[in-house]
Amino acid sequence: MTDLMDKNQNSEFTEEEYYFISGFLIEAGSDTTRISISMALAGARAFPEWVERTQKQLDSVCGSQAKRLPEFSDMDSLPLAKAAIKESLRWKPAFSATGLSHALIKDDTFESFTFRAGTAVTFNSWVISHLDYEDPERFLDQDLDTPTKGYPS
Repeated sequence: MTDLMDKNQNSEFTEEEYYFISGFLIEAGSDTTRISISMALAGARAFPEWVERTQKQLDSVCGSQAKRLPEFSDMDSLPLAKAAIKESLRWKPAFSATGLSHALIKDDTFESFTFRAGTAVTFNSWVISHLDYEDPERFLDQDLDTPTKGYPS
């Protein structure tokens, strides 16, 4: 926002427009966080056995009665928490079910279908990532930390 204001020396935007843009950016950023946290809580309610297992692991790393909060440096010691987070993002993603559209930059063929350059392509990410079962243990594989492998969430 500061960069935008600094570059706007010619007053392209009014003060009211800056307020609107700022509010929009804050709202856009907080919605995905709010939805993700809400869905993680829904998952905790739906799968209490995972809450108990994860809590035991958190207690072993951070001390019982929350002597301290977990830090990013603790993640290697908290594989169940990491798996539960990834599963909640897969289970109920915070973004549109159709994801973001993309346009092909060159002709492409998939199976027997040909798509021309410029064709808008979208996908149903909910169907792709929503399996018939919930199994956070699939995220315990260390290879899933590599963004190009495993599950995208």
